Amino acid sequence: MKRETLKAVTEARASGRSLVLATRLDTGEERLITPAPDATDALSQAALKAAQRDQSTSVDIDDNTWFLNVFNPSPKLYIGAVHIAQPLSRLAAQTAFDVTVIDPRTACASNERFPNIHLISAWPDEALADLPLDRRTA
Repeated sequence: MKRETLKAVTEARASGRSLVLATRLDTGEERLITPAPDATDALSQAALKAAQRDQSTSVDIDDNTWFLNVFNPSPKLYIGAVHIAQPLSRLAAQTAFDVTVIDPRTACASNERFPNIHLISAWPDEALADLPLDRRTA
């Protein structure tokens, strides 16, 4: 991966944007593609499908084989500090979810119970009004 490509991928991940790195296997040519529903060319359409599936893959387009490396933001999980929240938050964090515990009960939603997990001390309806909700959010 070229230095400028790595920089663009890093910036996209930091800003929470999806990006697909298309690499032509026979020449090493690289193209960065932002997945968009209005994609018109075959490579961009294939990149959109790969990003939607969240799965890197190879595709043959016009007698050229491209590897599509998908860089999607981490999926988000918002949960309350209920009885299953501790093991669920650990499991989700270990599987690359960006976990946030939302609960106004500071005795339940504490750093001691949820180490290294983002905590929001508010009622869920209040907190969710200010949080991003998209197809990568549970």
